[in-house]
Parts: sequence; C-alpha cells; structure tokens
Amino acid sequence: MRTAAQQKIDSRLLYEIYRARGEADEKQVPPDPTRVRLDRNGRALVDIRAVVTPALLARLKKMGAAIVSSSSRYHSITARVPLLQLERLAGDAAVRAIAPAADATTVR
Repeated sequence: MRTAAQQKIDSRLLYEIYRARGEADEKQVPPDPTRVRLDRNGRALVDIRAVVTPALLARLKKMGAAIVSSSSRYHSITARVPLLQLERLAGDAAVRAIAPAADATTVR
C-alpha cells in the first residue's frame, strides 16, 4: 500500500528509491531497468507538477536539488533532486506529481 506522498511519485522512481534503501526484494521490484537518470551525486532528473512558488523552489534547493527550469504558468519544474528526498518533496501540498524527466527528441 502506497502512502499519499508515494501515490504522487511515478513507479519507476519508487523502484529506484526502494533499490537505494535495500528494499527491492521486500517490495517486489522488477529487475528491469527503470531508465531513471541519476547523476554522480545520486540526484534524479525529474519533472515536478506543482504550484510553483519561490518558497517551493527554495525548499527544493534546501533539499540539495538543482533547478534546471521552472514555469509557474505551466505548473512545472525540472530539477535534479536527491533520490531519497523525493518522498519528502511529494509530501508537500503544492506538489501534484513527480516523474522522471522526459527525454528530449529531435526531428530531422
């Protein structure tokens, strides 16, 4: 059973969180790769759907996140967030959803 905060987090991110905590077997995480991109500091590149405010951006920075982009108009933040801080972030009432950042594509 997922908590209210976990329900806001994409399952691929949750799988990586469980792996990082050593809970993968207990949580029955499939062995398949999640394609979640982690940097060398253990931060995941994520898209956050939220009411974007200066206070939320400050909380992200305090968690050790690096903001890549944000748009209050589109209720969107792209950031590198420490993997093990995602549940805490999802617990914020301003946050609606957290998912791995979409891959960029180009058309030729």
